[in-house]
Amino acid sequence: MARIFGFGIGLIILTTTWAIMVLLCLIFSRRKGFQVGFIYIVFAGIITAILHFWPKEPCNPADEPPITSETVIDVPGIPRFIFAGILLVASIFSTVQWMATNIATPNYAKKILNVRAHQTTQ
Repeated sequence: MARIFGFGIGLIILTTTWAIMVLLCLIFSRRKGFQVGFIYIVFAGIITAILHFWPKEPCNPADEPPITSETVIDVPGIPRFIFAGILLVASIFSTVQWMATNIATPNYAKKILNVRAHQTTQ
């Protein structure tokens, strides 16, 4: 059975699907209202239900290799991965906040000087 970072392929599909659908929901909810964005959440729920009830291969503990004293477990690596994940989430959050405050600031209209009034003062 294929595993990515210790997780099965079904969990990877579910998290990717939910992340994309929540992002689409947020994007389309801002433009057209929550009713349009909510369709994506319902769609992700349907995909989740399908994957939940999909026939799985039987899980036999005898098929997995036994854990012995020679099995290498990277104990110092576990906190490093947790810390890297926290840093990734924090950097994505701070980038989004920076974009919201600096790039997406509105440009307000400014008064244009009256040409005649400007010419008479000079």
